[in-house]
Amino acid sequence: MLRPRLNGAVFFDFFSGSGAFGIEAAGNAAVIKENILKAKLPGGSYEVISADFRRAADMLGKRGEKADIIFADPPYNRGLLKIFLNKITAACILNKGGIIVFEAHRNERAELQDELVRYETVKEKRYGEAHIVLLERAGGNG
Repeated sequence: MLRPRLNGAVFFDFFSGSGAFGIEAAGNAAVIKENILKAKLPGGSYEVISADFRRAADMLGKRGEKADIIFADPPYNRGLLKIFLNKITAACILNKGGIIVFEAHRNERAELQDELVRYETVKEKRYGEAHIVLLERAGGNG
């Protein structure tokens, strides 16, 4: 589902861990430097931002940068996903028609109704305790 959208897309990878998803997308992802070197990405096709997700989103917003795809896999059950979705909206870093892909624990997924009204849920899959959700921004802010 994402593969057709990746070519030429601006991609932000928050809570990136190893950075594997961002490296595969080869967009502007916040990923781990040593894996970038291993992936041999062309210079200028990425930027690593070593910062808390809130600061990184604010920095990208102030620079006027917007993503076509935002990926987030925050630690489970810490309330970070709700904060993250609100920060993405406030920083205005997702293009119209852009998508957010996130992973959440089933308990967290149920608590996100207020944040999800801004988006269309395109696809959702459950894998045991985990939910993978793909949202699309139709219009408006965030």
